Amino acid sequence: MTTRRRALSPAVITTTLVLGGGVAGTLFGIYMEDPTALAVAVEGRIGGTVASWESRIGGVPTRATGEAGEVRLAWMAPPGRIVVDVLPSGRVRQASLGRERGVPRSTDPAPGDWSVDEAMALAREWLPTDVEDAGTETFTVGDRTGPRDRFSSRALSRAVTVAEYRGARADGPPGACLAQYYVTDAGSVAFLLVGLA
Repeated sequence: MTTRRRALSPAVITTTLVLGGGVAGTLFGIYMEDPTALAVAVEGRIGGTVASWESRIGGVPTRATGEAGEVRLAWMAPPGRIVVDVLPSGRVRQASLGRERGVPRSTDPAPGDWSVDEAMALAREWLPTDVEDAGTETFTVGDRTGPRDRFSSRALSRAVTVAEYRGARADGPPGACLAQYYVTDAGSVAFLLVGLA
């Protein structure tokens, strides 16, 4: 009895090697991911622990309870007034940054307001260090509109669970975050918010 051997075409061999290499590379990347680096990416930033924020900012924050019952911490420290809302797990879900402003309305321009570019650079300092851009859009809150940048962060997706996103009324997916800029009538930024998206 004669056994016939079928030769594999070069295309089949190439496809098998490429697909196999891609799967192996992905699995290698998953196993080689450094959990310490992911944890460091959120320290003192959105998704970080209160302790990491206290260490970064220094001083003792004032503590209050937010509208939804969450813990709210506030510091007067550079760049001005920093107010953070904390998840039940002790991780920071959002922060607003602004200055004391001697004008009656937040839409009125005031000395020391940031330009949009300055506010965008400042927002990055409070987002996870591994954020990737996910687009810019316009938001509306009441009679106010302004630009909103969306981001994604692998470190944030590991730090904050799906349940925590839902509990914070954030659509997600985990790792989604944003920076929202509240502009004045003159086009400067009165304050900004960074947080889960």
